Amino acid sequence: MADAANAGPTPPGTHKDPVTGEMISKTELKRREKQRAKEAAAAAKAAAAPQPAAGSAKAAADKEDDLNPNQYFELRSRQIQKLRQTRDPDPYPHKFNVTKSITHYIEEYGPEGVIKPGDKLKDVTVSLAGRIHNIRASGQKLRFYDLHGEGGKVQIMAQAQDAPSAEEFLSTHSHFRRGDIVGVTGCPSRTQKGELSISPSSMVLLAPNLHQLPKEHFGLKDQEQRYRKRYLDLIMSDDTRRIFVTRSRIINYIRKFLDNLGFLEVETPMMGMIAGGATAKPFVTHHNDLKLDLFLRIAPELYLKELIVGGLDRVYEIGRVFRNEVGHPQIMSPLAKYHRSRPGLCERFEGFMCGKEFCNAYTELNDPFDQRDRFEEQMRQKAAGDDEAQGIDETYVNALEHGLPPTGGWGMGIDRLVMFLTDSTNIKEVLLFPAMKPESGAPTAPAVVPSSEPPH
Repeated sequence: MADAANAGPTPPGTHKDPVTGEMISKTELKRREKQRAKEAAAAAKAAAAPQPAAGSAKAAADKEDDLNPNQYFELRSRQIQKLRQTRDPDPYPHKFNVTKSITHYIEEYGPEGVIKPGDKLKDVTVSLAGRIHNIRASGQKLRFYDLHGEGGKVQIMAQAQDAPSAEEFLSTHSHFRRGDIVGVTGCPSRTQKGELSISPSSMVLLAPNLHQLPKEHFGLKDQEQRYRKRYLDLIMSDDTRRIFVTRSRIINYIRKFLDNLGFLEVETPMMGMIAGGATAKPFVTHHNDLKLDLFLRIAPELYLKELIVGGLDRVYEIGRVFRNEVGHPQIMSPLAKYHRSRPGLCERFEGFMCGKEFCNAYTELNDPFDQRDRFEEQMRQKAAGDDEAQGIDETYVNALEHGLPPTGGWGMGIDRLVMFLTDSTNIKEVLLFPAMKPESGAPTAPAVVPSSEPPH
């Protein structure tokens, strides 16, 4: 981690917004202060007016829903800043003891017959935590919340009669908004209509959401925003969560499958002095300590075959590669063995499912003389201007000279496989954080002041 002295300096002519903490211009700060004074006066006038006894919470929530995102952020930030000052309650507590996950709560108390409609298990106390998605009020003494977590949902049925006092009930529940993360302690229950709930004896704010959540009915529809703000996409979309849970399970299955066949999982370098292992244009980076330009790997296979030379007969690696690669002629597959009966071709094939390519497989070239000839041909192509041609990897050739047994190898694109198995048409749907072009008008990174101390 870099030393704190590497933080960028405050841009000249900017001032800190005391509410949001943003660094803004003096003109913008004055505009905001004027607007806040106007809103504060309006709020004071509204507070002095008689308030309806019933449904006021719903009316307040409806009013907040009518605000635009910037207005809501300003209002919510002021509310939370006040709580940070008063600590009544602390909006960012250090800890909350959860006794059961939401999914396990549903598994244990959800089956029919465990809790009768309209009943509570008063002798059982459970603590849950999750994010509030919907809030519904029925008068001053009853609140309903949809609590989401780990892909599950349970209803919170909060009643004033379960709180120490009606005043404390109103005070506590005035702090909660859609998107907040809360902790709830209470007893398992079921509504008269049969919906599994938890009836809280206490609720606590664990982390407030300062921004408006998209409406539950419409969700987050802007595809680009879904990719840029994957955290928000995961909050709002069960389908997105399902895709990435499925991705994890696919990778775990592949790993277990190969392990059961006696393969050994290994890790090979992500950077090297030669871009080898495939025909592709590499990414270039710089290693400051070694004072060397290095290439991000375009394939791990040279290292894997060196391990096979060393006696690890079955190896595999699940990892990132950085490449784009053309066709199957021998000249374009400099690491695959020549075809045993068709001159000019190499032994290589692709696996397809329903017209979708997902796997490349080869008979690996283990003749060091042939391998050197192919590397030299690649060098001639590079000298002629081919950016994707490989150089000569003398270490790898030396390994082949020690003897590589007849070997088959294959590479499979995990992203493509996940796309196929989750019926996704865009690769960005299966990448948690896909590469995106910068948004127009997005702030650039601040200049970095060199540190006098080494990183630690």
